[in-house]
Amino acid sequence: MTPEQTQEILALRVQSLTPKEIARKLGLRPAEVTAIIRSESEQSAQDRLDRGEMAPIYECLIPNNFPDDRFLTLGEQHPKRSNSMDGTGGLTIVVVARKSRPGKLMVCNYLVDYYCLGVKNVIGPKQISESEYPKFKEKCFQAFDNDLKTITLEQAQAIVLSSLAYANSLEMSPHPDFTEAAKSHLGLWDEKLSIWCGDSDGKPLFIAGPNDFPAKTMGILDRSVGKANYNFISPIGTR
Repeated sequence: MTPEQTQEILALRVQSLTPKEIARKLGLRPAEVTAIIRSESEQSAQDRLDRGEMAPIYECLIPNNFPDDRFLTLGEQHPKRSNSMDGTGGLTIVVVARKSRPGKLMVCNYLVDYYCLGVKNVIGPKQISESEYPKFKEKCFQAFDNDLKTITLEQAQAIVLSSLAYANSLEMSPHPDFTEAAKSHLGLWDEKLSIWCGDSDGKPLFIAGPNDFPAKTMGILDRSVGKANYNFISPIGTR
């Protein structure tokens, strides 16, 4: 394969021609064209990593029941609501997948409590194949009985990082698996889009789950906001 042929292949690829169409046009075998395209893609991915750039977004997902009116643009105040809960229990899952290289994705799954606790759990970031991605999604969202919806990276940042900031303001620490790598996977947040957290009045609403420690958490809330300034619900089975 000559350098000139390689350049012709890449130029035609930019025009959205398939490998078979390029091969037919240049009198080459499709396998030869595919190999050049793959090699160039892999080199571009490596060059991007060497420059410290983020891999492009492949997909961002949340359960369909996440309330859209939680999103706020810069300067907006949260709306008054008639009740303190929105049917989600304050929990959502955010999956952010980036296209790390041909056939490969870098994925991260964030379990978020936007009522009080912030980032409750994280899986990733880790690299998987595109063929593994459907099973990864299924496992991430298996506890949610809702359809999924695609969101923008800005919305994903708003949900995770607004909840993190809110929990930090309450002196709550994120899950230990929320590493710098997991935070960096979200990219730089410009804060032009956020979500409002807590109940309808903006108060922390602590709904204790089976793996939570109510006495410890309430002690932190007593200290950070005062006994009268948060709400608490303890389902059966909590410690």
